[in-house]
Parts: sequence; structure tokens; C-alpha cells
Amino acid sequence: MRLCKLLFILLACAAHSRAADAPPILDCTGPNGADAKTLLAAQKAWAKHLGETSHEKAFPLDKSGKATVEMVLLPPGKYYRGESTSAVVVTLTQPLWVGKYEVTQHQYAAIMGDNPSHFRREGKDSAETPVECVSHLDAERFCEIASGVTNADFRLLTEAEWEFAAKAGTRTKYYNGDGSDKLGDIAQFGGNNRKSTTKVGSKAPNAFGLHDMSGNVWEWCSDYWAEAYDSNSSVDPIGPDNSGQGGVTRGGSWATGADNCRSAYRTRDGETYAGSHLGFRIARLPDARMPSQPPPILDCTGAEGADAKTVVASQKAWAKHFGLSNHRRSFPLDQAGKVWVEMILLPPGKYYQGDEKKPTLVNILEPMWVGKYEATQQQYEAVVGRNPSHFKRAGADAAFYPVEKVSHLDVLKFCEVVSAKMGAEFRLLREVEWEYAYRAGTRTRFYNGDANEKALEIAQCSANNFLSTAKVGSKAPNAFGFFDMGGNVAEWCGEPVGQRQSLELPKDPNGLDTSLVRANRGNAWDSQCRSCNATGRSLNTEAYAGSQIGFRLVRQVRAAASTPKEPKLKMLDTHVHFFDATRPTAPPRPNDGKPIPKPMLPDDLKKLSQPHGVVGCILVEANSIVEDNQWWLDLAKTDPFIVGVVGRLDPASDDFEKNLRRFAANPLFRGIRIYHNEIKAGLQGKLVERCKLLEELGLTLDVLGGPDLPADAALLAAKLPKLRIVINHAANLRVDGKEPPPKWRDGMAAAAKHPNVYCKVSALVEQTGRKPAPRDVEYYRPVIDALWDLFGEDRLIYGSNWPVSNGGAPYDTVIGIVHDYFTSKGERVAAKFFLGNSQTAYAWQAR
Repeated sequence: MRLCKLLFILLACAAHSRAADAPPILDCTGPNGADAKTLLAAQKAWAKHLGETSHEKAFPLDKSGKATVEMVLLPPGKYYRGESTSAVVVTLTQPLWVGKYEVTQHQYAAIMGDNPSHFRREGKDSAETPVECVSHLDAERFCEIASGVTNADFRLLTEAEWEFAAKAGTRTKYYNGDGSDKLGDIAQFGGNNRKSTTKVGSKAPNAFGLHDMSGNVWEWCSDYWAEAYDSNSSVDPIGPDNSGQGGVTRGGSWATGADNCRSAYRTRDGETYAGSHLGFRIARLPDARMPSQPPPILDCTGAEGADAKTVVASQKAWAKHFGLSNHRRSFPLDQAGKVWVEMILLPPGKYYQGDEKKPTLVNILEPMWVGKYEATQQQYEAVVGRNPSHFKRAGADAAFYPVEKVSHLDVLKFCEVVSAKMGAEFRLLREVEWEYAYRAGTRTRFYNGDANEKALEIAQCSANNFLSTAKVGSKAPNAFGFFDMGGNVAEWCGEPVGQRQSLELPKDPNGLDTSLVRANRGNAWDSQCRSCNATGRSLNTEAYAGSQIGFRLVRQVRAAASTPKEPKLKMLDTHVHFFDATRPTAPPRPNDGKPIPKPMLPDDLKKLSQPHGVVGCILVEANSIVEDNQWWLDLAKTDPFIVGVVGRLDPASDDFEKNLRRFAANPLFRGIRIYHNEIKAGLQGKLVERCKLLEELGLTLDVLGGPDLPADAALLAAKLPKLRIVINHAANLRVDGKEPPPKWRDGMAAAAKHPNVYCKVSALVEQTGRKPAPRDVEYYRPVIDALWDLFGEDRLIYGSNWPVSNGGAPYDTVIGIVHDYFTSKGERVAAKFFLGNSQTAYAWQAR
């Protein structure tokens, strides 16, 4: 909390200091707008400022990364919105990635599971044809799913962003002039078609590099319709809440006349309407965003608190601060994207906690996403695999009734599991947060008044029920938009009773100082209705699970934007080699006339790896000279960057046990590496018995070989189910950008069936056989996808194979390939791949 408060103080200062560092915004308000050269320079300057190597980039849309979207960076800028004398200057303050093309049928089907298009295409053609027959709700849902499974922020463009993108610096009717005679060069429209859509990108782009901003399909915007723009909103304007008059569509379509394809033309359709002329284009927020001064916190301390209009305005302002067009959002709870939770942004604020006789001023310093409803039976079962509810519902009804009979320990486990799966932090509300969310600006007993009978309007409680829970959302919400804050089920809060809740709260005014007791708030279906108020509170042990207790979820808001200075992701490189051929005890080199190679030592690796977040490494010995194991251990002793050594001992040697016990006495010795031929020979000999000694000593076995290795590794794993086995270099499969051969995949599948087998995603660049190796993650995706499908998120490990990898690509390319792949699956998965899984596989200790 103290850190968060400091963040908000510093953001205002950062915005001022960054303004001096940032490129100027693009000014398109001159008499002739801005030319193409100026636009391209602005795009490149802003890409560089955000740490990108190009102003064009492809992003994954699904968890596998098989569906991607090509995007173009739209720089901040100011332009004239509208036409002729009615045009007004609008300023957009944030950079934004925008789809180079309209969303295709292939992209839509990959995310949504179906292709609703009237002009349906199959195979390769579906990746080149825009999706249509999608409603505004469909387009919003697409963005929600893509955002949830990639842990990114995809959305529709606002109307103001769309027009800025379409005009691309121009002040003419179309982005290629005022006359419609040239419209056919840039648009598939009624004047040159009236039959169907065409392939995306088949017409000329505008100066930003965006295709089909006129014609092909109308494009949904995020805004709802208003007859006139809000004259008081000229900076990052966002349209009204759902006006009931439909959503905005822009750009014209294959069936419309030239006039409808003007950059400033606007119209609308009902949000549920889906015609063959309706499609959409998506935007994505940059990972490194421009900091801006945060909005003021919501002040609910006045005599009357804060009214509903003020509350909603604060929610919208904070959503806008985070680059979002809406303060309501859904997030997936499973990786398949089948079960979701609707959430509402709770802005920071201050309010009086407790009753009117002894109120305590509390500051809520962090914004957060809070469940619109109490967690349902369907949501709980999807994550945990069971439904413990007393009032159990089956089928579709399970999605509408709150889960109950869950203990505080059960709920913490639920949050832990869903957080791990989704790479985001889910938790419970703390007590002070819960009461702030309940009150929603009010200072009355209930959020709709003081009289006891008011509880009946907002709560399922004894006076109107006393039989069971009700459907979530069946009572009136509060001003924040939360349902059932009183009644239905009491809601567990996160912290031990008595724990301090806020920097401004010296103690819990109601608390008992015990670590085993937890509070639940709001009371339940069997409670007296008058107790379902803002201060209603019960205490239970953390193991208690009754039919009157459930919970509501919180999801942390990703921190507001700043340019990253230090890598957040900590990494361990589990496969490096160090050598120094000049040392006196180095193994003899053949007299072939070649110069002795330059030593490769820890300091050399640190210079390359630490800027990427690598905090340590594991040395893997390749030399068969026994005493080299000791040299590595001596090297590790003096450098804490080395957290472990995987040595090299011949498993057939008569001295194997003696040498192994000798080196294993050093806790930095974490295992040995052997070769495939030694496994094949040893399976019928002494290998199994000798590997039992590794198991006894808590060591790990690294195995190296070709594509035939995994099948034999599986046999060894079956004989020694407690021995940790790590397959090196993905079994040295030749990487050629194609799907792996069935024999390799079958062998890997056999190995992956054993939970004690791990796989190092290492040496990929060397296995391409190309110098330099390809840098694009897409070239390696077929192999990594196969490993992901087989080993999952818990048994894949990062290794560079440095300095051998230098022959294929520099270190930043090696780490960049796997970084792009695994971070696209979320922070939690990336943290496991780069650090956590190695601790499990090697049992290394931080130094």
C-alpha cells in the first residue's frame, strides 16, 4: 500500500519529466494536415520511445500464438474531427497499436470458435477475408477473450481514434483526396463492387499503413451513439454510456455509396445487429505506456458522501487513465476461455468506515477490478473441479447462483489456482475495501437509504426469503454497479481479523487480533434484513464452510504505465558452459595449429544476460575429465551468480559411486549429465542401480542425445519414478520452421507422460543449421508448441547453451525467442519457465 501511494505521487512527476523525453505529438491541424513523411517519422520516433524496434509488429491473439494480428503504431496526435466548418480539434495523448487490416475470418474463428460470415471462406482464404455478420457485442467479446488469454489489452477503437487513424494526416474527404473518382483505389465499395467483401489489404493503404479504412466492411467502434459529439470533451474523448441507440460504425462497406466511405462519415447499428456489411478492427495498448497524472481519488467524506454521477465519473476517469474505453470488463477464469467473470473497476477513494457514532477515515489507495456479482457455482467448479454448494444447481443454472459452503481456505486455494492458470493476481477484498465497495459513495446504513425496509430492495434476506440463495444480480445494484453486496451469501474477506488495512487506518476498529479468524461481510439469505448493511459483519474460523458464506473476486489492475527500467521477470539460465583453456589444469588441446580460444567465464555471461533479467545460472559440464567437476565447483564457490553445477561422470566407471559422493558433498553440485548411448547400454546393465544413487542423494540427471533419446528416457523414468530427469536441447531436433516429425513427437509424448521428466528449451538456434539463425519466434513455434502441448507450463525450462549458442545467434536473440513465446502466455507462466520450474527440477538454492 505504501508503495502504491508513492507510485501515484511519482506518476505526476514522471508525466512531467517524460514529457520532455517523449517525441512531440503529431500535429495534423495545419491547412494541409501532415504529409506521409511526417507521419512515418512520428510513428518511428514513438516506436523507439516505447522500446520497440519497428512501428509495425505482430501480436498473438490466442494462448498458443497460432493466431496473430499485424498492427501499426498510431502515435499521439491532434487533428480536426469532422468536416468543413463544423470540424473541431481533438487531441489523443496516448500511442496505440491498431490493426493493419480488418479482423479476418481466421482470426475470429480462432478466438470465438466459429465463423459467422455470410461470405464465408475456407482454408488460407479465411485468413485474408474480413469477418462480417458480427454484432457490437460480438466484437467486444472477441476483444475480451483475446485480452484475457494473452494478458494484453485489446479493444475496439474509440470514434475519435478511428477517425484520426482513417484520416492519417489528411484534411480531405477520403485519405487519398476529395474526389470519389479515386475512391476505388482505396476502397471496396458499392461503386466498384456491390457483390461482396474482398481480401483485406487488396486496396492501397493510408499514410499510417492501414488498409480498408474506407469500404469492405463497416467497422464497429467502442463508442455508443450520440447525435452530436460532446463539445466539452476534446482530449481523448470517449462516447456516452450505452445510450440505447446502438453502437457507432465507421468507414462504409462493400455495399455502400461513396459518400458513406468518407473519413468523417458516421452512422450506427443496434448493438445486437449482425449484418454481412458489419466487421471490426482492433486496437492494443502498448506494453510500455506514457504515464499521465492520475485522476483525483473519489472523495466520499462529504456530509452526503458522493452521488451516483460522481461515482461513475470517477470510475470512467480511472478506466481512461489506464487506456481503457470502459470501466466494465470480463476476464477468463480458465485457459480455454469458457468461463468468465464480469468485473467493474473500483477507483481509489476515501470514505468513513464504521457506523456514524465512531466513523474512521480510510483511504483506499489502489484501483482494482471487483466482481460485479458474487462468485457462482459454475465459476468455482470450472476452477476447482467440484461444486460444494448446499443449494447446488445443475446445467445453465449453475452460472447464475452463488457458490456457498466454501471455507476461507477453499477460497484462497481457488484464487491461487486461477491466478496461476491465468497469470494474473486474483484475491479477496480486504475488509476496508469491501465496505468501500458496498457503500459506493453513500453514508447511509444501506447503499439505498437508512430505513430497514430498504434492505428488501437490495438483499436476499430472511424477511423476503429465509429459504435459499437467489440468482446473483436479482436485486438492485449500488452506484458502482455491484450486486448483492448485502444478503444472498456473506462474503469472505481476505486478511486475518485485526490486521491493519490502510496507511491511514491505525487499527481495525472492529477486529480481534487472531490469525485463525476471518471476517465475512454483508450477511446472507438467512440473516435479518436489517443486518445486511454497510457494517454488517460476522466472524468464523478459516476452516468453516456454511451454506450462508460465499465470496466475491478481486483482480489486480496492471500497474499504470511507465517505461520499464529494469526487467520485472527474473530468469535463471540453466544451461551454460564456462571454460578457460589457458589454466594450468585445463585438458590438453590437439596440436592442430588453431589458436587457443578466448576464455568464457561468468563475467562474460553476466554482461549479456543480466540486462534481460537473468539472476543466475547452472553450469553443465561436457568434459569427461573428472577433475573438471572440481574446477567448476571452485568457480561457483567464488561467484554467487552460479547457483548450481551439473557435472559429468561416466556411469560405467568403476569409480562412479566414489566420485559422485565426493562431489555431491558440495551443495552446489546438483546432478550429472550423461549421453543417449550410455542410457541405451546402461538400461540393460548398471545404469539403473547407479541412477538410484542420484535419487538417494537428491540429484538430477541431465540427458543429451538426438531425436531418438526421449523414448529411452521414458523407459528410464518408468524404472526410476522419483529421479528428476531433464532432457537437454529438446532432444536436438532439427528446427526448420515446420511441424516436428511424428517419431520425435511420439518419443517426447512417452517421456512427458512421466511427471519426473522435464525438458530444456535450449539450443534451438544451433539446431536450425543456419548462420545467423532466424530471429522470429514464428520459425520456432511448431517445436515450442509441441513441447508446450506435451509438457505444459510446469516442466519446461529455459537454457541458452551459451557460449555454444553464439554460433547461431547472439544472446539477446536466443533469449528473445523464448521470451516472446512464454510471456505471451502470461506473467505466471513466464515466471515458471524462466525460474520456478528450474528450482523444482534441480532443487537449487538462492545464494
